[in-house]
Amino acid sequence: MKYIKHTLFIIGAAMCFFIFSPSVSALTNTLTVGPTSVVLKAKPGEKKTFSVVLENSSKESILLKPSLGLFQGKAGDEYGAIDALKTTEGSPATWITFPKTSLQLSSGARTTVPVTVSIPKNIAGGGYNILINWQSRSFIEKKEAIHTRQIIQTTLIVDVSGPERSEKAEVITFSAGDSQILFDQRPVSFLLRVKNLGNVPIKPIGDIRIRNIFGQTVGILPLNQSKFDAGGYIPQHDGIRTYMVDWQKDFSFGRYTATLHASYGEKMNVLSATADIWILPIQLLIPAIFMLLFASVFTLYMLGKHLRSLVKLRQKV
Repeated sequence: MKYIKHTLFIIGAAMCFFIFSPSVSALTNTLTVGPTSVVLKAKPGEKKTFSVVLENSSKESILLKPSLGLFQGKAGDEYGAIDALKTTEGSPATWITFPKTSLQLSSGARTTVPVTVSIPKNIAGGGYNILINWQSRSFIEKKEAIHTRQIIQTTLIVDVSGPERSEKAEVITFSAGDSQILFDQRPVSFLLRVKNLGNVPIKPIGDIRIRNIFGQTVGILPLNQSKFDAGGYIPQHDGIRTYMVDWQKDFSFGRYTATLHASYGEKMNVLSATADIWILPIQLLIPAIFMLLFASVFTLYMLGKHLRSLVKLRQKV
């Protein structure tokens, strides 16, 4: 009996907690930021401004505070991941200013924040990576002060002009799949790895053109076609980026050559490479091979039979 009372007490306490405490969904704030990546071209001594849109789509009010840092490409990653770095005195993070050090966004509110970048006059040409952390802290109005915290980041690459600025890149790998040559069907994924040897971020833009054995173009696959999309950039100083481009599913048969036509940077430097593949549908080839073998054996059998009949006929004569 004592055990039953103890169990009922625990169940009742749990029910009271879920009924009278704020719901779990209410504590989950959702801050969205756009854009999440920005590339800004500037001259030494110039002041530039861009806008970031912040939206609170949760059921809570949030207190928003921006903070600054630096970033670099994540070691060993080739798909755009980054490592955050702490800012130091005089670092590029000190170039950034906001109109306010904090702001409050009510539930469903949306606001535009201007971000000002002041480039020093004596700065060397090249790329500089700045990380903006949008830190939000939510609270439930007229209820117990239970807070949740969220951080969303905007990566800013400042491309400063000057004689020290260097654009240089090379194709490390261009292949179908994992250096595969033979495929039984499409889709086929082409893998492109590009290394940035310069001191500014670059983004290869172009296409992959596929020709059949007769030289006819049978496919054009776009690569980073939008110049205004800040995604797809390769970090400076030996950064490597991998791009995957799919040749969508369709029937193909025979030998094909894929040629990369791409360029990068202000001078439209060229990147090119080729890869050959074979597409041989196994599900069609196996029956065809068996039919060919059967036809060959049958032909040989009939030819032999015909020759034997000729021999017998001559012997009679």
